[in-house]
Amino acid sequence: MSIYAKRYSKIINHYKNTTTEGYSEKHHIVPKCMGGTNDCDNLVDLPAKAHYLVHWILTKMYPTNKRLLRAFTAFSMDRYGVRKFSAGQYAKLREAHAKVSKQQMLEYHETTNTNGANNSFYGMKHSTESKRRMRERKLGVSISEQHRLKIAENSKKSCLVNGQQFESVREAKEILGFSNGTFHRHRVAGKITFEYI
Repeated sequence: MSIYAKRYSKIINHYKNTTTEGYSEKHHIVPKCMGGTNDCDNLVDLPAKAHYLVHWILTKMYPTNKRLLRAFTAFSMDRYGVRKFSAGQYAKLREAHAKVSKQQMLEYHETTNTNGANNSFYGMKHSTESKRRMRERKLGVSISEQHRLKIAENSKKSCLVNGQQFESVREAKEILGFSNGTFHRHRVAGKITFEYI
């Protein structure tokens, strides 16, 4: 077992047997790109700094795995692909973001009077069946064949995002950590520069 594999196991085992205080992130012990699942026994809650470090260790354990390298790159850059972060900086930013998001949500519920018992969904959870139906509804959205071909054609084109070249839009989104919706909104709002090459 390599030194990196030992370190990875040590961190994972520590947090599997410890309750994480404060902000935490879910981590796939066996990465999804390597056959890992979303089962509880393959997930562990890690503080932001430990999550950053285990992804760095994974890149050392599997230096040719492109998906692991992309995942770690997403940790290291801001959303515009400009600045690099250390593990400590990443942890502070994620904790601050979580705190602000929580505060904004509390303020929203207070101003709209939908907090606690006033919320129509208070004390309830979506059933497994309900979650399945919501997923199917989202998956069932159909687009025309012409639109599908255009998307497929554009997804293979190289592009420049904020002056940085990527093999495809998909690669740009993965490395910069954008979801489809966020990437589109930033393009429309002019928050990022984008062009096909």
